[in-house]
Amino acid sequence: MCSLRLSEVRKLQWADVDLDHGLVRITGREVKTVHSDRTIPIPALVRDILSEAKRRQDPSLTDPVLVTNKRASYWKAFTRYRDKWRPGLNVEPNGLRRVLRSEWFKRRWHADSLAVYRGHKPPNTSVVDWNHYIIFDPDSLQKMFREEVVARIDRVLEPYRERWINSTSNVVELSQAEKAAQSLVQKGPEKGPLAGGEDCLSAEG
Repeated sequence: MCSLRLSEVRKLQWADVDLDHGLVRITGREVKTVHSDRTIPIPALVRDILSEAKRRQDPSLTDPVLVTNKRASYWKAFTRYRDKWRPGLNVEPNGLRRVLRSEWFKRRWHADSLAVYRGHKPPNTSVVDWNHYIIFDPDSLQKMFREEVVARIDRVLEPYRERWINSTSNVVELSQAEKAAQSLVQKGPEKGPLAGGEDCLSAEG
């Protein structure tokens, strides 16, 4: 739901998560490029899920957010829970990152704010401008993320959040129409002029 890279998700520590303000800090060894070092607001449903996980784990600040954070063991755990939840679903952990980008494209929302949110240079901005001339102060960047990215995600996820809050099993079930939409996640990266050769679409993290 935040479209984080798998490496970013696995290396998150609780010290990087500010649940009071709904922020996650991506920094240090896990960043892929200079654009990947960022602090992002998170959707309300993600905040709820992380709050529940923190309540159950009672972790220290240096503990990983994912109890299973090694790559091999994470993939095994992901596969085990995926098969238990939806047998036969063909989606891998990396595939989750495509969901938000694909939804953004389908809804024709402005792409620049999402690119920065995901740790990329905006597609229509030159490297020179991005590296030397465009300057964001933290407050205006957070405001942009909340208004142009997170608010839109929250509107889409509100029905799922209601199910999460009202559920006793903490599993959000899909309707038949929503199950049909899973094929978008299973297709793999989109290529071509519209996709820009980059992985596409709701969450890796």
